[in-house]
Amino acid sequence: MDLRQFFSARLETLRELRRPILCMLLLAFSSAPGLAPIRDNDVWAHISSGQWMFEHRGVPATDPFSIDGHEKSWVAYYWIFSLLVYGAHDALGLAGLVLLKLVLGWLIGLLLFRLVRRTVPRFELAIAICCVALFTMYPTLSYTRSWLLTIAFFILVLDRLLMFRERESLRGAWWLPLVFVIWANAHIHFVYGLWAVGLFAIEPLVDRVLPGRSSRGWTEITPIVARRMCLVAACFAATFVNAYGWGLYGVLLNYGKESQYLDVVSEFRSPNFRFVSDWTMLGLGMFAVLLLGWQRKLPTFLVMMFGTATYVGFQSARDAWMLTVVSVAIIANFDWSLLFPAIRSDARNYDWQSAGGVIMVAASFLFAASRFEPYLMREMAASFPEKAAAFIDREQLEGPMFNSYGWGGFLLWRLPNHSVNLDGRAHVHGLAAVDQTTKTWMGDEDWKSNRDLQKARLIVGPRSAPLSSLLRADPGFETAYEDEIAVVFVAVDR
Repeated sequence: MDLRQFFSARLETLRELRRPILCMLLLAFSSAPGLAPIRDNDVWAHISSGQWMFEHRGVPATDPFSIDGHEKSWVAYYWIFSLLVYGAHDALGLAGLVLLKLVLGWLIGLLLFRLVRRTVPRFELAIAICCVALFTMYPTLSYTRSWLLTIAFFILVLDRLLMFRERESLRGAWWLPLVFVIWANAHIHFVYGLWAVGLFAIEPLVDRVLPGRSSRGWTEITPIVARRMCLVAACFAATFVNAYGWGLYGVLLNYGKESQYLDVVSEFRSPNFRFVSDWTMLGLGMFAVLLLGWQRKLPTFLVMMFGTATYVGFQSARDAWMLTVVSVAIIANFDWSLLFPAIRSDARNYDWQSAGGVIMVAASFLFAASRFEPYLMREMAASFPEKAAAFIDREQLEGPMFNSYGWGGFLLWRLPNHSVNLDGRAHVHGLAAVDQTTKTWMGDEDWKSNRDLQKARLIVGPRSAPLSSLLRADPGFETAYEDEIAVVFVAVDR
């Protein structure tokens, strides 16, 4: 065999392995966020919440974890997710949390690929679009939070709506309300899905009203809109199959009225464009706009969804994933023959080599994650007051406790015999309490007037916080413990 034949044979082998390699690449992009260390404060509160629900065989009506919690109403709208987190941690420890993130990341990657591949003509192009989208969503996917289920459900619902729109039929839509039953018990942002179904329902009306958009008459449009509105009603009714009934919408109304959430809670703030992923999101959005303008006829539903996603994504960095997903849907549904007239659709069958490669890589990631426990323990001790909590536990220091807002979730999990004054559940404690505690730890001039601090016998917070410096100089408090990240104070003569 000469050199030319050798390279030709190797090239042919690579062509045969192209799909398996690309499938493994997609899996790697889906897995990367899940392998990130656990630095999210709220995951600990999910563990404790799930444990409480499991032990009490029900959902809470008031807060069992904070000081005066019996006076605070608590709608645990993410109770299914909390049980998942508790189950993963109870079975496999911290590695279980990583495995849960991995599985949810794979689910999101699979649903995203299904959304894209249904309309994109080339396999390689579909993989490339999905990988860019997963990279853009990396910061969001790296947290063990209930919004992971929202992302998965939203992609699923959007994909089905686009399919119904393409076929001009609601055949097979009966299971969508079942999706909303689960979604409404997993995360409050099921409203994004309801909004999408609502826009899908009114699209024929919008097309009829706008000049030049539709040649259909009212008699033809009316039954179409009626059937779609029945789907909206069914999905809306399904959201009431939850543990709190109307109370779920009470939380939504509270979020809507309290616009200060956008300023007080960091994850609600707008993207700051300090990360590459933010710029990638912007690039995807601009590319989607370009492709919308290139089309002969604008898809009204996707245009309305893009407007919604742009507003939501730029208002809150936490929800920037929505702009990414809708932009990807627009890119996927573009008529690529307008750009590449010679493009042809490739085969959509999936061979055993691809399946085998994906299973092999997935098994490797699962095995690696299962061995993460020592590493995760070190990362936890470096990011959270683990040593300080161990000292409090060992010395049996008594409360009431006053803690920083960012560490409340970890402390209520790590010190189950102590009640926290505050944790990441801002909708439970109220914005006034969150704002006052934040200002107190920032060393506000009225820090001594904080009633929770006045009652406290035990104070736990970041070593570098301004309040920590003030308490060191205050004769009413004594430093009981200090390490490289945390400090513990006890009140003198209280």
